[in-house]
Amino acid sequence: MDAIRIENLKFKWPDANDILLDIDHLNLEKNTSLFIQGKSGSGKSTLLSLLAGILTPNSGNIKILGQNLNDLKSKNRDVFRAHHIGYIFQMFNLLPYLNVIENVILPCRFSRLRAEKIGSSEKDVEIEARRLLKSVGLSDHEILNKRPTELSLGQQQRVAACRALIGSPEILIADEPTSALDAHSQIDFLKLLLEECSKNKATLIFVSHDDRLASNFTKVAHLDNGKMTFHNTKALVEE
Repeated sequence: MDAIRIENLKFKWPDANDILLDIDHLNLEKNTSLFIQGKSGSGKSTLLSLLAGILTPNSGNIKILGQNLNDLKSKNRDVFRAHHIGYIFQMFNLLPYLNVIENVILPCRFSRLRAEKIGSSEKDVEIEARRLLKSVGLSDHEILNKRPTELSLGQQQRVAACRALIGSPEILIADEPTSALDAHSQIDFLKLLLEECSKNKATLIFVSHDDRLASNFTKVAHLDNGKMTFHNTKALVEE
């Protein structure tokens, strides 16, 4: 069973004249990684929202882990996403009234399935949250109790990644997740994502403008004029 399968997908915004996305097919197996690049406005973030069930296509099918998202009502798509998809949003979407630890464990509050993958108690979930935060260099007690507004952009980005990873979701979606990090931190951050996905046999979809990162991925795709084309990694990096 494919982790992700797209067939004849078309999407345009309600007031737009032109179709934004027109993708004939996309198949991703479990435990694979896809790097997506394209110019601003090419539909990269929109595609991620479609894969997560936040948006729905005008036509075509999106199957995640065998489930056709078109067959689910909005509320059921939200439940499905909470159980199976970790999402690193471009704007982070951390809750300002929760501290770092509370933000990271939030998916386990919404998904019993993800919490049970970690352990049988709230303490187990907190220990896992601390492990993930330590792996991205956020282990200081003072930082763990800060609100997101008290953190740098790079720190917020790393917290958002830990929140997406907790509970081992089968699909990880990352929208420009390294944009606020320096070059050294980018490599460490990407290594963490790939290691966690490999350990959990998860599928990673990663959007970035930084082509230097492409060589780390199983597949590389380019979005242009609504169409998705695939490249070999070496050729893309040399362009």
